[in-house]
Amino acid sequence: VEEARRAILQELDFSIEKENVLAARRLFTASDPVILPEIVEGLCGRTLLVMGELDGLKESELKGEEARKAAARNLVAASFRQIMIFGFFHADPHAGNVCFDPEGRVILYDWGLVGRLSWKMRFKLAEFLEAFVWGDPVWAVDCALALSGDTVVENREGLEEEMLLLLDRSRPAALRDLDLGRALLQVFEMLGRWRIRLNPHYLLVARALMDLEGLVRRLDPEFDLMANARTY
Repeated sequence: VEEARRAILQELDFSIEKENVLAARRLFTASDPVILPEIVEGLCGRTLLVMGELDGLKESELKGEEARKAAARNLVAASFRQIMIFGFFHADPHAGNVCFDPEGRVILYDWGLVGRLSWKMRFKLAEFLEAFVWGDPVWAVDCALALSGDTVVENREGLEEEMLLLLDRSRPAALRDLDLGRALLQVFEMLGRWRIRLNPHYLLVARALMDLEGLVRRLDPEFDLMANARTY
């Protein structure tokens, strides 16, 4: 509840969103297929955010197979660069906050909610995702404890058994069909029942991935998100 309260208050402070947009603009380069709003510095404050006009096409409006495939590819690349390379990411990439230009370049609006991961957090997350993909419950529990900073847990064997069941239920026959964001949320909820606390920014990763996966599958149902994500 306290985390939700803090997130809402941050989203209502437009000076924070302004700094988030400026930070994102510094991280992305001109060669990235990403377009971000321009801030009108002198007109912004805690209760007002003024940006340059930036029109885009919703996913449902984007025409042409090649443009839609490019949009899916660009969106995944932009998202995983933010999460795994920058350690600073748009944490609310639902369809209302993501548009595209006619060539499929990504336009990201509404930077009120962002996540941050240190290099150490990103390394631990990558190792946990690898353990998850391999379906190794012992390795996954080791990584989950590393994510939380805990070194011991009561009834370690019971936790490994529950992790195994969850991994078996979450992993489809073909890895490309894995709903990674939803699966991560289920794992994090299970860890919460075991009183293993995680940094809330890991939860933002799972939430962002859920939004991302739904949008990418509508853009290009054949896109292999997992194959592309593993390059990061």
